[in-house]
Amino acid sequence: MTEQQLSTKYKKLAKVNLGEDFKNDSAHCEAMHDEFLLMFLRQCKFSHSKAQARLDNFCTLSTRKCVGDYIWATPVDLQSKRLELHVPLGYMESGPMVVAIRPRVLNQEEMSIAEAFYFAYKVIFMVNSDPRALIGGVVLILDSTGSTSKNVISDPNIIRSMLHFVQMLRCGSDIKVALEAEPGLKAVLPSDLGGDGKSYKELAEANKKNFHAFYSNGDKTGEIKVDESKRPSTAKDFLHEYKDYDVGVMGKSGTYVKIDDEI
Repeated sequence: MTEQQLSTKYKKLAKVNLGEDFKNDSAHCEAMHDEFLLMFLRQCKFSHSKAQARLDNFCTLSTRKCVGDYIWATPVDLQSKRLELHVPLGYMESGPMVVAIRPRVLNQEEMSIAEAFYFAYKVIFMVNSDPRALIGGVVLILDSTGSTSKNVISDPNIIRSMLHFVQMLRCGSDIKVALEAEPGLKAVLPSDLGGDGKSYKELAEANKKNFHAFYSNGDKTGEIKVDESKRPSTAKDFLHEYKDYDVGVMGKSGTYVKIDDEI
C-alpha cells in the first residue's frame, strides 16, 4: 500500500500516533523516493537519530548470521513453505494489525529454529511494508495451545531477546483477558481461538497467497547491503559490546509482568 492509498482513518492515526503531518512532511518524504527509509522514520515517530540507529542495526542484522547459519536478507525461495507458523490475521477496526504465532506448527525435525526465524523476518518485513501496520501498530498473539517439546525454543539467549522486544500480557487459557485488553480483537481473531474471524487454516492459506504475491516480483531484503569496512571499529561488535549504545534506541526497556500481578 502506497502513501496515496492511505485512508483518512490511517492518516489521522499517523498524526496522533506518530506526529506525522502529511502537508508538512510529504515533500520531504517524496524527495527521498524510498519507502524503505520511511518505514524506519515512522517506527521512530520521525526522530531521525533513532531512525538512523535502527536502520543501521536492521541492515547489519539482516546481512549477518544471527540465528544458526541463516542470513536473513538472503532472497527467499518461494518453493520453501511452512508459512503457518507466523500468520497475519488482519486489521482491527481501531487500526492495529494482528499477527498470530502458533508454535505447535513448528516441528524441529522438519524445520529448524533458525529457519523459523528466517521466515519470521520475511513475514515481519512484509507486514511492515504496509504503512498501516506502522501507523496503527501490531498486536502479536502467541498461541501455545497443543505445543510440545518439539516446538520449544530452548536457547535462553533467543528467549531473552524475544522478551526484551515484546511487552507480554499473559492470558493463559482465558482468551477473554486479551479481548478485554484489545477491544476489536475478537473481530479478526480466528474462530478456533474464540474470535469471529475465519479459521486459522483459512487465514494461513491466505497468508501463503499474500506472501507469494509480495515476494514474487523480487525480495527487497536481498538488496540490503552493508560495507563493514566503513563501520567504526568501536561499533563492529555491537551485538556483544557497544560502549556508546543508547539504551533508549530500541524504545522502552524493563521487566513486564501480568497486569494484576504485584511487583
